[in-house]
Amino acid sequence: MAEEVNHAFPVREDDPGLRLLLQAVPGGAALLDGRGIVAAVNPAWNGLAGPNPFFLGQGGDYLGHCQALARSKDTNHALVAASIVSALQGKLRRIKLEYPCGALETVRWFSMTATAPEGTGGAVIAHLEITERMAWENRMRRDERLFKATTENALDLIAIVGAEGRTIYASPSYGKALGYTPALGASSLVELVCAQDQSTFRENCRIGLGTGISPLFEYGVLHREGQVRRLEARAVAVDNPGGEREAILIISRDITAKKEAEEVRVRMETQLRHAQKMEAVGQLAAGIAHEINTPCQYLSDNLKFLQTAFSAFAKVTSGLAGATGAELERVMAEQDIPYLTEEVPQAIQQSLDGLGRISTIVQAMKVFGHPGGDERVPVNLNETLRNTIVVAQGEWKHVAEVAAELDPQLPEVLGSAGEMNQVFLNLLVNAAHAIAERPTAGAAAKGRISIATRAVDGWVEIRVRDTGAGIPEAIRGQIFLPFFTTKPVGKGTGQGLAIVHSVITKHGGTIDFESEVGQGTCFIVRLPVQ
Repeated sequence: MAEEVNHAFPVREDDPGLRLLLQAVPGGAALLDGRGIVAAVNPAWNGLAGPNPFFLGQGGDYLGHCQALARSKDTNHALVAASIVSALQGKLRRIKLEYPCGALETVRWFSMTATAPEGTGGAVIAHLEITERMAWENRMRRDERLFKATTENALDLIAIVGAEGRTIYASPSYGKALGYTPALGASSLVELVCAQDQSTFRENCRIGLGTGISPLFEYGVLHREGQVRRLEARAVAVDNPGGEREAILIISRDITAKKEAEEVRVRMETQLRHAQKMEAVGQLAAGIAHEINTPCQYLSDNLKFLQTAFSAFAKVTSGLAGATGAELERVMAEQDIPYLTEEVPQAIQQSLDGLGRISTIVQAMKVFGHPGGDERVPVNLNETLRNTIVVAQGEWKHVAEVAAELDPQLPEVLGSAGEMNQVFLNLLVNAAHAIAERPTAGAAAKGRISIATRAVDGWVEIRVRDTGAGIPEAIRGQIFLPFFTTKPVGKGTGQGLAIVHSVITKHGGTIDFESEVGQGTCFIVRLPVQ
């Protein structure tokens, strides 16, 4: 039985104020009189029937109903019921609780508010379903846990900066990477950036705030111990619930070690390329020496001939004084002056040609052997190819004829002349070796190496074609891999084409090839015009 507390709470169902009061209460609401009887309800109250055990129709004994529920095994329902009883008994003026109803899979959440007006003995009871709100709060709590777990354990540096530059959040990884964490509530994150990178940092934050996401950019920050750490970052806009951009999420990654390793790698690659080039020059030395020795041989012979011719002319000139015509003719005949007159100019010309040939070889070697630098300069590829053909003559002259069709209007490319020398030497020597390794190389006539240049739609194209054995289908995907070689041990390092590929890629170009087994191969190099 319900405990009667107060009978002085007058209730009239037709009271306009009462109807307005109940209509204004969110959710289902019931007005209880001093005995705890449901005196009036709003339309939403009947919607509680079924899922909510606290529903009781108009005229029902709500106090008795809640006293029974207070003894329920469901602790949530027992607590809510006991609170309502306390309000009806005047022990509480107002109480608000949230409670679940239903099985775990179909649980629904409600908010209960019990208000007991002073001096009336009655109460207004309201139950509002908050299932969606609870689900949203659960998602928010889960997202907060995920955010905390992600940011506090991330290797990347994560910061949120307000649109005005104020640091809202900085992950603990800042402390690990820099030795300190940026202070919140100040523009300290921006102030950490090195002076020379300030404009880049601010500009990319502006782009991120304006477009939603910035491109990757780099900036430097000062470590607590004084050294500069290089970071790679992206700025992403953060919108508020209204869709307005209110902050920037900056995700940075420490790439200092990567940059240092890259510098070491580039330095080692440069040293390796130069060592490989010097090794190639060493391997070509015998052929180059032979090319220089041949003109030296006939230079020596011609100089001896000129020495003899000079002695003959000296004897003739010494006998000119007082000599008769007959005596002069006799001396000229003895010294074979007509023959010398014809042969001496030829000997001189041959000597000049030999010196020119030696000069060409020496100049080509000087250009080819120069280590160069990392700076990009305009490079005349036609001239580079001519020098390479001269330097590598000892490799190809006994196995192939070289034909060069070089576009005289070929534009220059921006790059390293020394590295281009090495690329073309490797391709030319590779072509000569391919021809020499043909199954019929010993019996057949010389092969042919064709070198052609041309300009094509903003690119310079260089083709090096040989009539060698061709590249077997099975190994075509491996020829540019470092240390891959088909030559016997001690005959090749497998670095030639790998270096060619590395250099061409570094210069923003491409290298491809066409090959037919038994017919030959054509390597196609494409480089962007300066």
